[in-house]
Amino acid sequence: LTPVQVKTMLAITTGDVSGLGALATAASVNLTTQATGVLQAAQEPAHIGDVTNAAGSLALTIAANVVGNTKLAQVATARIKGRTTAGTGNVEDLTGTQTTALLDTFTSAAKGLVPASGGGTTPFLRADVSFAAPAAAGSTAQVQFNDARVVAAASEVLVENNQLRLANAVSLTAPAAGGVRLVGRAEAGRTLPAFLAQDGVVRDLYAALARTTPVIWKGQAGGSALAVFGAGTPTAVGTATSATLATTNLFTMSPRLEYLVTVAAATAVAGFRGTTPMVAVGGTAAGIGGFHFVGRWGPATGVATTTCRAFFGMANTTATPTDAEPSTTVSCAGMGWDAADANVQMMINDATGTCTKVDLGAAFPVPTTDRTAVYELALFSPRGLTQSLSWMVTDLVSGATANGTAITDLPTAASLLAPRGWMSVGGTSSVIGLSLKSLYLDPMV
Repeated sequence: LTPVQVKTMLAITTGDVSGLGALATAASVNLTTQATGVLQAAQEPAHIGDVTNAAGSLALTIAANVVGNTKLAQVATARIKGRTTAGTGNVEDLTGTQTTALLDTFTSAAKGLVPASGGGTTPFLRADVSFAAPAAAGSTAQVQFNDARVVAAASEVLVENNQLRLANAVSLTAPAAGGVRLVGRAEAGRTLPAFLAQDGVVRDLYAALARTTPVIWKGQAGGSALAVFGAGTPTAVGTATSATLATTNLFTMSPRLEYLVTVAAATAVAGFRGTTPMVAVGGTAAGIGGFHFVGRWGPATGVATTTCRAFFGMANTTATPTDAEPSTTVSCAGMGWDAADANVQMMINDATGTCTKVDLGAAFPVPTTDRTAVYELALFSPRGLTQSLSWMVTDLVSGATANGTAITDLPTAASLLAPRGWMSVGGTSSVIGLSLKSLYLDPMV
């Protein structure tokens, strides 16, 4: 047969092929340009690697954990893959702002984002998820301290003009063992630096004597004369007598000098008198005058005499006291009692009339037993033209205190005052005696 006859028998048209070719192979056929139709599943081979299938299956599977970052779509700088558009959808490239909008703010129980601060330089982040300025304790100028991990304020320790200030102490309980407390001690209107020891006693801190001129009179244990500093010895009224110390009570345990009249008389007076007036209430010019006085004393003998009288303080006189009512003294400031008084009095007077008396109340009854009562009198007058006199009386046995400030009926600024103290019998024949323990007088010059 001829080639034409063969093609006719095979139903191959002349236009189909010009002739029979060689057997087609994968290498000789371009599947892109020379093949059409659908690949049959049975003809699909098995794939291995990142994309797999079973032989004869057209279902391809991307293996788990094989798609690396380099096979992902590229992302711009400072972007995070996520989605902010509502609903399910394609992954989106998110900005930092979009990302933080998706995250939760932290809580007391879970970590998270920090909320916006609101600006400023003082707020800090609190555990309740808010910014707030640090809260100071107490009032302005009070020193802050750690009180069991809580910020607290010391109400009596302040900063004033960049300097430490000790305010008047309110609580004077004894400090813990092994230390002392520095305090500001208010005494008759004047605040002084002091320390509180473990025995609960407040003791003043003293300035260098190089710039002060204090007068100090001190009773000496077993001595018949005062220890004297800064002024002459006061003149005795009655007999200055050494006192034996005893453990009976505070009075008898205190070093002291007793001024006694030991022979009963209806005009008996015993005590001491300063011989040189040296201080004034206020001053005749700015920056001068004033004083600070602290004295300790107690009635010694004749105390049970119902008409006895007493005065202890300052007066514009150096004369020997007489058996007269203390309240008749002029130009004076002190404590004591007249014959008819039931309680101790504060007595202050200018140059005329009688004293303005302040009854110290039931906590200060006039004593009736020898050598039992011990008192402290503090007086303070500031310098300058404005006169005032503050005072404090303390019963050192009971601890009772009384205080006040006088601005009227005062000795004039031109009237110099001297220390003095005395007791008298008030017209009843009796012995009488006064005990001086100590006297401190600062002229503040």
